[in-house]
Amino acid sequence: MKYEALIKRIRNINTVDAEISLGFGVKVNAVLILKDISSLKTNHKMEEAVKYLRDKLVGKEEVEIDIKLAKEHSLAIVYLDGKNVNEELINKGLANKFIKKE
Repeated sequence: MKYEALIKRIRNINTVDAEISLGFGVKVNAVLILKDISSLKTNHKMEEAVKYLRDKLVGKEEVEIDIKLAKEHSLAIVYLDGKNVNEELINKGLANKFIKKE
């Protein structure tokens, strides 16, 4: 299920602060981890990726998120104008795909 969200701040390449609208006027603030985006500090395009996210998402009213619950946090797929922003980061070479170690 997708929820409307207002992205308030980009913390790093895969973590954002958001105000999520749950409907009926109920809103919650949450820290979201971007699903499938690696947080590796060795990404040489880290600053460029954070700027891209900040310019594209912060304060925009057209943002929707799909939340997947994980053990310790919420994983989010972020959509802007119907496009998956998580995939855009990877496709543009700004982020590495997170691969779960078995």
